[in-house]
Amino acid sequence: MRAAFIGAVILGLIVGGAAVSVRAVTRDTATAEVLPPPGTPVTSARSPAAAAEAFARAWSASDIAAAYPLIDSESQRAYPLAIFLDAYSGFEREVTSRTVVVKVTSASAERATLDVHVSTAYFGELEYTTTLNLTRTGKDVLVRWDPSVIHPELGPGLSMRSIIERPRRGTVSDRTGAPLAITQDVRILGLNRAAIVNRAALVGELLKFGFTQEAIDAALNSRAGLNQRVAVGPVRDDQAEAAATLRSLPGVLLYFESQRVHPLGQAAAHVVGYTREFTADELNARPGEGFRAGDRIGAVGIEASQNEALAGHVGADLRVIDASGTTVKTLATRPFVPAGSTFKLFTGAAGLLYGGYKPSDQLNCGATWSGISPPRRNWEGGQGLLTIAEGLMRSCNPVFYEIGLTLYNKTDGALSTTAKAFGFGAATGVVGVGEEDGLVPDAAWKRANRNETWFPGDEVNLAIGQGDLLITPLQLANAYSAFLNNELRVPILIAGQQATSKGKIGLTEAQLAHLRLGLQLVTSKTGTASAAFANAGYNNFGGKSGTAEDAGAQQHVLFVAFAPVNAAQALAAVVLDEGSSGSIEAGPIARDLVLAALR
Repeated sequence: MRAAFIGAVILGLIVGGAAVSVRAVTRDTATAEVLPPPGTPVTSARSPAAAAEAFARAWSASDIAAAYPLIDSESQRAYPLAIFLDAYSGFEREVTSRTVVVKVTSASAERATLDVHVSTAYFGELEYTTTLNLTRTGKDVLVRWDPSVIHPELGPGLSMRSIIERPRRGTVSDRTGAPLAITQDVRILGLNRAAIVNRAALVGELLKFGFTQEAIDAALNSRAGLNQRVAVGPVRDDQAEAAATLRSLPGVLLYFESQRVHPLGQAAAHVVGYTREFTADELNARPGEGFRAGDRIGAVGIEASQNEALAGHVGADLRVIDASGTTVKTLATRPFVPAGSTFKLFTGAAGLLYGGYKPSDQLNCGATWSGISPPRRNWEGGQGLLTIAEGLMRSCNPVFYEIGLTLYNKTDGALSTTAKAFGFGAATGVVGVGEEDGLVPDAAWKRANRNETWFPGDEVNLAIGQGDLLITPLQLANAYSAFLNNELRVPILIAGQQATSKGKIGLTEAQLAHLRLGLQLVTSKTGTASAAFANAGYNNFGGKSGTAEDAGAQQHVLFVAFAPVNAAQALAAVVLDEGSSGSIEAGPIARDLVLAALR
């Protein structure tokens, strides 16, 4: 679930080096001309095939400057060298290029066809065909260039934009909900060695700050690229001000990095285990999965056995945008995992209203769900047969995947319709604050905005609050209020206004009671929020935790709580920036807000 929250957006991409691919000898059928050996500077060419091959060779080697003399004077006037170079570097940055291989498949007097294969860090293997328009100038053949040479979807005023969503490693908790391993942000001082002006002076300042010579040397001598960020070491909170002063030195960087922390120290270490960084060989063996140098994998214990559930999966969209930033077309998508679990209540409601499900029905909460390809893992492992209420209690993705697939096969957009009935996708109408509409994606929206079909995977993603769903905290609170009242209303912020109805939800008393039971079970001793509620002595609550992503950057954790459970008088929806656990971090805040409102 992507939430429309205000927050800092940090996007880090690492672009690897490019490999060289050449074809040693190519003959044009008209001239039978033999190309010069690889590495020979080429400023002009005498045949269409030779011109195309020279251009392909320069691009494959990422020597874009060598390709510029191969384009005609008209193209050079329209696209000066700086713009030409920026077009290619921007493309490689946004597609997260690792290597580029370009081959000529045909050439005639007027045009040549190129097959382009880009190996990327986040989008796997991109393969497409592009065209070189050729023109003869005297004895030479040159390229008439425009951005569509880079990619056929690029035209005047269009560019590539990648949106990357990187999950934080999940929390390992004991049976009471106490965290045993969590991911926290640590302030790091690092270096961009390409920007260092005075190495000796910099080393002196770093030593004065408190870093060891060994740590400084390790950063300065790192095998990473000179422009890649390398860490010197962590910065304590009481050193933050001094570190900010150091940041004024050329080449010094100050940033936050997620690190694994064990609040109880060595307690249960033999069970929890630990993580380690991927080796270079492991990274090379998993191309296109979004892993990068410094990412971690479970080494032993629970960290290793449950690595897939704890690590999640990087999500990424590769889009063509216009000058205003509006998406023209989505070229590649990699689903983000995880779970927007506060939305599962509304999927359960849609299943009861339109999917033919009854409160007594049980669905399989297996370790994996194979309703669509590829199969999806359950973050908590197999839990057996669960009712919808029990699925809410355990926040079981497969239960709601199955409901989403049923709704896709049996109805015409019932899930999206239900979400809108609870107020998502439109401003609440509250007076006194500005608000956004948000977005509930459906088949019509996808067709209009992306010219693409609504697939089962889209419905399944929406069923757990993922995909293109965009909601605000106010909408979330109002939707839960609508559930408790079985009616969507305009919320009141200013005294003297009346709560006007925007429509009944239509759930039966039995359906309402079943879903409300599920929310009560969330806060019970067997629920995902037991630590903040039942185990802390608070037993008359209902609630639900969740995780959301903001435009592909920072993670938020959510919790909605209400009480008393069967006759709610107060409700709170809490969203925390850059959290790791909705139930552990946001849950107690929501609980205390409700308690304060009830006093």
